[in-house]
Amino acid sequence: MINVNLGNEGALSAYTVLVCSRELQRRSQISRALESSGYIVQMIDPDLQQLESVLSNATAPAVALVELGDNDVTGFELMSKLRTASPESQIVTLALKESAFEAIEAERRGAFWHLVEPVSIDTLLFVVARACIVYELTQTNKLLLNSVSIAPRPAHIVGLALSTKDQEQLKRLAEVKSTVLITGETGTGKTTLARFLHQSGPRAAKPIICISCGAIPRDLLESELFGYERGAFTGANSSRAGSVELANGGTLFLDEIGELPLDLQPKLLSFLQDKEVRRLGSTKTIPIDVRVIAATNANLEQLVSEKRFRQDLFYRLNVAGYTIPPLRDRIEIIPRLAENFLKGLAERLGERRRTLTPGSIAALKGYSWPGNIRELENVLEKAAIFSPKSYISEVDLNLPEGNTKLAINPCSQGGALPLARQNLKELEREAIRQTLESVNGDKYQAAKFLGISVKSVYNKIKSLKLN
Repeated sequence: MINVNLGNEGALSAYTVLVCSRELQRRSQISRALESSGYIVQMIDPDLQQLESVLSNATAPAVALVELGDNDVTGFELMSKLRTASPESQIVTLALKESAFEAIEAERRGAFWHLVEPVSIDTLLFVVARACIVYELTQTNKLLLNSVSIAPRPAHIVGLALSTKDQEQLKRLAEVKSTVLITGETGTGKTTLARFLHQSGPRAAKPIICISCGAIPRDLLESELFGYERGAFTGANSSRAGSVELANGGTLFLDEIGELPLDLQPKLLSFLQDKEVRRLGSTKTIPIDVRVIAATNANLEQLVSEKRFRQDLFYRLNVAGYTIPPLRDRIEIIPRLAENFLKGLAERLGERRRTLTPGSIAALKGYSWPGNIRELENVLEKAAIFSPKSYISEVDLNLPEGNTKLAINPCSQGGALPLARQNLKELEREAIRQTLESVNGDKYQAAKFLGISVKSVYNKIKSLKLN
C-alpha cells in the first residue's frame, strides 16, 4: 500500500503541475503551496492558446488543475486538449460550486479527481500527491508495455531445440488465433516461446501483456486481469483498465495458469467464450479482440482430476497444446545454444565473446540441467563474468556435483563408443572438428586449445578433409 502524507512531506517533488484558474489570487495561493511542497508550477488562464503554448514549449505536466465555471465549456475543452496532447497527465477539476452535471461530465472526460470549492490546501496537496503517484505508475506501465512489445531475444533460441517439423508447427500456431497452452518444466523457455508466437504472428505490432497468475495475490489478481471502476472497492479512486483490455488487439500471456485460483476460473472461462470483459463494479461489458496464450509447468489433467482446475477451462485453453521437452533430452542443441548465449552476453557487456573448450562442451552435455535453459544461461553468464580468459573451460563452469549423467566422450560422435574401440584418425579428426566448431573456425584459438601450431591446424584441416 502507498502511504501519502499531507503537507510538504507528502509532495512528489520534481513533478510539474499546471494550474488553470481565472482568479489570479487563488491561482497564486495554490501555486505558492505547490512550490513550497517541491513541485514545479506553471500558471495559465483557462485559455486554449495559452495551453497550446505551454504544451509546445515544455514537458507535459504530471497533473493539471483545471477550474470549471458555470457550464464552463472552455474548462472541458482544456481537458480534451490535455487528454489528446498528454494522455498520461492526470487532470483534477476544480468546480466553483456543487453541480451534478459538472461532476458527471468531468468523470466522463477522464478526470482523476473532482473537487468543489472551497477546498483546503491540505486536501489539494493530498489529491495532487495521489495524482502524481498514478502518473508515475502510468509512466512505468508505459515503459513496461514498450519493453514487452519490442522484439524479444532471438526466437531461434527456442527453434534450435526443435525439429524442422516442430518449427513448421510453431509457425502455423503463430498465424492462427487459437488459444495455445504451452507446457514444460521450469526454465524450458515457455515465455520465450510465447513471445516468439506473438512476434511471428499478425499481432506483432500490438502489445503482448504478460501476467504471472502465481506471482500476484488473489485479492489483486482479479482487478489486475479485468480492471475496475472508480468506487468498486476501498481505494479505487479512479477507473483502471485490466491486462485483458490493455492487450486488446494483441496477445495476453497467462503464465503459471495452474496457479489461477479456482473461484476466478469461471470468469476467465466466460471471457474466453464470449470475448467480453466486465470491470469490477461495472455493469457494462467491453468487447475484446485478444489472442490468449497460457503456460504451466503443472500437470493440468491431474489438477482437473483433483478438482483444483476446471475441466471446461482446461479444454478451452488447450485448443492447441505444445510441450517443450527438457534440456536433458536435447543435449545435441547445447553447444549452439551456449554459443548464442555467449554472443548475446558479449554484446551486452561490450566485451569480446568468450569461446568454449572441448572439455567445457563435454561438461555441459554431461550435466542433467534440472533448471533447463534458464540454468544454462545463468551458468554461462557467471562463468563469463568471473573468467579473465578469452575462453571458458570446464573448471570455469563450476557445475554442481551430483547432477551429471553418464559421461559423454567429447571426441566421439554422440559418445556411443568408448575411446579404446575407435579409429585413431577418426578420433583426431573429431577432436579438431569440435575444437574448430567451438571457436567458430578461429585457427589461432584452435591451435592454442590443441597445443599445436597454427600451421599444423591448417595441415590437419587439409589432410583430414575438414570443411
